[in-house]
This record gives sequence, structure tokens and C-alpha cells, in this order.
Amino acid sequence: MGIHNDTGISSYIGSYVDETPKHFRVSHRAFVEPAVLELEMERIFHRCWLYLGHESELPRRGDFIVRTVAGHNLIFVRHQDDTLNAFYNVCPHRGATVCREDKGNTKLFRCLYHSWSFNTAGKTVARPQPERYAPGSLDGGLFDLRPVPKFSSYRGFCFINYDPSSESLVSYLAGAAAYLDRVADKAEVAMEVAGGTHRYAIAANWKCLAENGYDGYHAGPVHTTFFEYMANVGDLTGAGDPLRSELPPQVALGNGHAVSEFRGPSGRPVARAIDSWSDEAKRDAVEVERRLRQRFGEEYAAKLARDEFNMLIFPNFAVNDHFSTNIRTLEPDGVGRLKVNSWSIAPREETDALRAIRNRNFLSFLGPGGLSSPDDAEALVHCQLGYFNLPDSWNDISRGLAETEKVSTDEDNQREFWREWRRRLSEF
Repeated sequence: MGIHNDTGISSYIGSYVDETPKHFRVSHRAFVEPAVLELEMERIFHRCWLYLGHESELPRRGDFIVRTVAGHNLIFVRHQDDTLNAFYNVCPHRGATVCREDKGNTKLFRCLYHSWSFNTAGKTVARPQPERYAPGSLDGGLFDLRPVPKFSSYRGFCFINYDPSSESLVSYLAGAAAYLDRVADKAEVAMEVAGGTHRYAIAANWKCLAENGYDGYHAGPVHTTFFEYMANVGDLTGAGDPLRSELPPQVALGNGHAVSEFRGPSGRPVARAIDSWSDEAKRDAVEVERRLRQRFGEEYAAKLARDEFNMLIFPNFAVNDHFSTNIRTLEPDGVGRLKVNSWSIAPREETDALRAIRNRNFLSFLGPGGLSSPDDAEALVHCQLGYFNLPDSWNDISRGLAETEKVSTDEDNQREFWREWRRRLSEF
């Protein structure tokens, strides 16, 4: 019997999150039980809006990318009329995979099995020996590529939803939309994915990395080597205060989304120069900030240039906007394994000097071979080993629970994530 017909685990899944006025705990069982993952796939990943890709990845008509989202292999494509859409990568004839390339440009998708062909709008345009089919059999779209139930974009960020009855993307994004605006508004022309995709896997539950993305508590202990490196190359100014500032360090955005804001002690291409940069890069950053002020005024321009944030759009889309801007998805691949897709995103008009700094910052920190991501992966692997070793124990997520003055090392955002997780899995 499928779990969607079995309310057994739903009746007690809420007990995996133990919340009182004094403590907030999460059961290790939430990270190790296959039945939990099965319920997550049904009630979270097949009902929430999920990030698919950025419109800049498909600049020309006929461009396509094949990407897997929540277990479904999809064709993300720009049609000849310039519209974007996503189709299941499944032939409606006999179920074969239609597109076997990761990306490219085409006018037709042709299935290798029987050469049925489809245009970039998903319409069947040819099949061998058409006289053997009844007249009008293609009418009604029954044999076209099937589109995902819902596809929508916001400021160039494209999302899909497998639930045809789901709310609109804008409604779902809630307060997170303003932070996507802050990413998009940095560009005078447009934002673009800068380079290709980083793909890697971690032997940990997907929720481990979801929590970690805005966990300020681990930064000092885990990333000591990175901060020492930044200091040695002169990229730490000492001017930032990651623990306390005038910025609200923990912000709930609705629907389980949350963000941590801060002002770190390093430079960023848009548009905060530091002494270790070249004279050219400094001049470019000053010009970027001048144009931001011209477009938006002093207050918002200063926010775009100086303020940083780490955000998770529930359940699995992370946006890290600091000395580079990184977006990534966290895909479950079993209870004890997750897959990461990661991209750097930048203003298309960015100068070569600033783009070089952005690329270096991205690769040295958030790249899979950088000085941050491997440290995070190592910590999360050992968390997962602990969950398997002692499944009847609990994680404590109580830091800052009773405090009115918040700091970036508190765990308000993690609590927001788990409340939404509990709500969605406990629904009948």
C-alpha cells in the first residue's frame, strides 16, 4: 500500500518535532526512516514549488537543458516563439527517454526507439508510417510530450510544481520574493548564470544541508581554514560584524522560507571594494555603486551593495548572496544521501575585473573543491552517521529560542523550517 493511502506515519510524524517554550528538538528518526522520505516526496516535493533553472541558461530559441527535479527527468526548453516551458522527458508512445543529451539547441526532439518527433513546444510533429494510424489520432494532444502541471518564473528564476491545484508561485514565494528582487536588481541589463553547473553528492540527508545554509553557529568552528586564508590574502577587512549588526539576523518569510542577513568583513563585486583589490576593480565597483544609486536611490543602493544574506526557499532552493552570489538545489537521493546542483549568478554587464573576483570568491568558498563546501560536507556526513548510530535520540535546535535580542548564531530559521516540515507532513 502506498504511503499516500496510509495515514499511519502521518498520525505520529508531528511527534518527531518536540517544541516547548524552553526547548525545540527534532528526532533523529526524521533523517533515517525511509517512510519519512516517501512522505516528504509526496507531501513536500510534489506539492511545493521547486527551482528548475534560470532563464539565462537558455539564451537562444531552441536551447534546452535536461534536469532532474524531485526524481523526475525534465526537458527545460525555450520554444521558437521565445516562451519557456518544461516537459517530462518521456515519449508518449512507448515511454522511452526522448532527449539523451544534457543540453543543446534543437528544433526537434526525436525518440530513438521509433523516431517519434516533437517540436520545442512539445507537440508531436512526425511519426513513421503515419498511414497506419487512424485519421485525427493526434488531435487533442494525447500523444504530445506532457508538460509539468505548473511552470512559472519570477525575475528570471524558473520554478515547477507537480501539483496542478497548487497556489501561484508569487503567493508561494511570499516574503522570499523581495530577496530574489535584491539579486535581480543588481543587474542593470540582466542576471546570468556565470559558467556551468557544479554537481556533487553528500552522504547525508537532504535536510542536513537545508539547515546548514543559514546556520551561523557553525561558521567559526567549521570554516576556520577559509577565514585564515582570506586574512592571509588580504580579503578580510575586519569591518564586518557577523554576530551583531543593525540588520535583522533571522527573518521568517512565510511558507517555511527564511533568511539570515549580515554584513561580512570582505569585499563583494556588487559593489563593496576592499584594499586588496586592483585599482581597476576598485574603480569598477565605485561605478557600479554610483549607477545603483542613480537607479534606486541611496538607501536601497546601499542595501544592494553592502548587505548580505543566506536564504532557503522551502524546501530546497538556497540563495547565498555575499562575496559572490550562489544559488543551489538540494535533492534527496535516499535517506542518507543528497545531490547538490550549484551555480554562480552575476550581472551580465559585469566588468572582467569584477567577474574575476566573483569567480575566485565563488570557487574558493562555495565550489565543491573550495574551502567551505568540503568542510560542510564532512560535518554533515558525521551528523548522518550519528543519526544512523542512535536513531532514538534528538537534535537540539533551541539556541536563541527564549531571547528577544537575536544574533546570527541563533536557530530561529531552522525552527521555521521544521515547523513547516511538520505542518506539511502532518496534514491528512
